[in-house]
Amino acid sequence: YMMSAEEFYDTYIEPGLNTYLNRYFVGVCMEYLWLLNLTGKLPLHIKKMGTWIGKTGNIDIIAQNEVRENLVGLCNWEKPQVTMEMCEELFANMKKAKISANYYFLFSASTFEQAVVEMAEQDKRFVLIDMSGKVFDNNGETKCSAGICKDSRRERTK
Repeated sequence: YMMSAEEFYDTYIEPGLNTYLNRYFVGVCMEYLWLLNLTGKLPLHIKKMGTWIGKTGNIDIIAQNEVRENLVGLCNWEKPQVTMEMCEELFANMKKAKISANYYFLFSASTFEQAVVEMAEQDKRFVLIDMSGKVFDNNGETKCSAGICKDSRRERTK
């Protein structure tokens, strides 16, 4: 019996595809942050970046500058949108990891739940980035497109 290409895909590829793509989406999000960092378009200058993997949860991105200020990232590939529940899970995982964040970068392959958009409008530490390449500021207006930012909100200290 020879399996057709469609059957092979449906049986062996499709069931694990989103999990596979999600893992690489985190890498793409990290690379995007490094590029913003190199061009001075982040609110802090990153010196190191990685992922926290706990026994009962993960943090997709933790980036830190030289004075231990943190930028935390959530990368959503699989779900239809980033939800408040996902943000609350991130906050719980941060508590388990015993870290705090000065900034939150939330990446979504699709969209953001309205409650998440409203939270970002109220709290200037949150930056929402969707797959259109747009970064939304805290008024819901486009701040960046394709990595070109209007205002980096970077505070320079000498």
